[in-house]
Amino acid sequence: MRRAYIDLQFAPNWELIDPAREFLLRFLAQALGDPVAASQVSMAAHELLENAIKYSPNDEANVRIEVDSDGPVRLIVENEGLPTHIPVLMEELRMISEANDPAALYRQKMELAVTRSDGKCCLGLARIRCEAEMSLRGSVAGTRVMMIAERNTTPRPTTTTPTAPPKTAERTS
Repeated sequence: MRRAYIDLQFAPNWELIDPAREFLLRFLAQALGDPVAASQVSMAAHELLENAIKYSPNDEANVRIEVDSDGPVRLIVENEGLPTHIPVLMEELRMISEANDPAALYRQKMELAVTRSDGKCCLGLARIRCEAEMSLRGSVAGTRVMMIAERNTTPRPTTTTPTAPPKTAERTS
């Protein structure tokens, strides 16, 4: 079993989120050996880091990614949360985690985002569940928020059919 992990203490600001995503994408591509899964998980990290900036009173977040080649990939982002936002976050997380059809919920949230007047789209967690195909859970200790996104990374079977080398025509003279 191959295991890889990375821990980052991140002083998030908007200018560093894209470079952090690119760094995590390269790490995940190497660790997972699956560029699609690597892209999806790095997108989830991007979304969770954006939330850490929007809803934290300070500028620090801890990011941990754990990869087991024959099991799950786990993304953990931990930061201080705004006390007024924590109940909203936990209710949103409950609704998204319990959704039977993540794609339908994501579409519904996109339609609602267009009508919001506060400038927030509130799509990040639904996007992680739908596009990255990751389960979500969270916990709170005081004002410390931990978000965990996880997905199975068991390699997809390849279906290639072996081919015989081409036959050469026999020449008769």
